[in-house]
Amino acid sequence: MRNFLDDSQVDAITIEWLSEPARTRASVADDTPHARLLRGFFSLGHWMALDFFAQGVLARAGREVNDSGFRFPGDDGEAAPDGPLRVTIYNPFESAALSEAAFVRVMARLFHAIVEGATRTHDELTRALWWPRFVELAAAVHARADDFR
Repeated sequence: MRNFLDDSQVDAITIEWLSEPARTRASVADDTPHARLLRGFFSLGHWMALDFFAQGVLARAGREVNDSGFRFPGDDGEAAPDGPLRVTIYNPFESAALSEAAFVRVMARLFHAIVEGATRTHDELTRALWWPRFVELAAAVHARADDFR
């Protein structure tokens, strides 16, 4: 059964850039149940999925990589229900619904943490061929998040 994450729960989650010897990544710092769900969802198997996910946020189209992703109403071919739009996020173990506004804001914060952290630490990500496009998409997601504030 899906849980609904209140906007205040999602907005309170801390996302930070971690530089570790084995890998660098953005991670959810909190250890509440809703934060753990997002941590699992954000554990992308491939960095190039960032571009794919950012495009999905902007297009309001679901995306999935390694059994983790998000779905918008209507992604399954059925008409989206009337009322506030809910986005479902999921990983292999659980799923939750959240408002589109909270979803876009948390994705903007994730992408910002990655761009800022990788740039600040001169991470090899910044030299990847897809990086400039991702930075542009992250800025577009941030602008869209501003529309929901």
